[in-house]
Amino acid sequence: MNNRALCLILVLALGGCLSVESFSTKLWSKHLDKTTNWVQADAEALKYKAEEAAARLYLQELRDLPSLDAVSIKLVYDGFHWRRELLDFTNYPWVTIAKRRGDCDDFMMLWAAILKYKTGEIRKVFVASDTGAHAMLLYESGFELYLLSNLKIFARGAPGDDDKLVRQFYGDKTRLVVIY
Repeated sequence: MNNRALCLILVLALGGCLSVESFSTKLWSKHLDKTTNWVQADAEALKYKAEEAAARLYLQELRDLPSLDAVSIKLVYDGFHWRRELLDFTNYPWVTIAKRRGDCDDFMMLWAAILKYKTGEIRKVFVASDTGAHAMLLYESGFELYLLSNLKIFARGAPGDDDKLVRQFYGDKTRLVVIY
């Protein structure tokens, strides 16, 4: 662990987040996981710092496209691909663009960044099943609900069909967590 991670942990502890009375292994683990994710994401971002401006312009291009289908097609056409990372942490959206690859949580954050200024509601979805875990995004716009995963639109449905759309792909035994 580097000095920055240790400093962040110390700040959390001194700030009362980890007081002696409320200290628990689970709480400590949760703070450590968040801190580790921030440190790793920042370290990865430094590797691609020279490409940040171009990646942010590309992100604006994606936001300006007329439909989610057009975004999905452009990502595939421009050579983006899904790839499981050995060291799993969530990248900033512009880093995913600079790398042209990412795993499910990287693409979830990229989709969220693309849709950030559109009217509609964005919900992050984490699915746990017997085969593993997966991160996706639900986007509700007007009379349509989209389930976005990695580089594509997984499904479309009516607002309120969140569970139905997700379970369509992962089965009824899926444990589903939706973050609003």
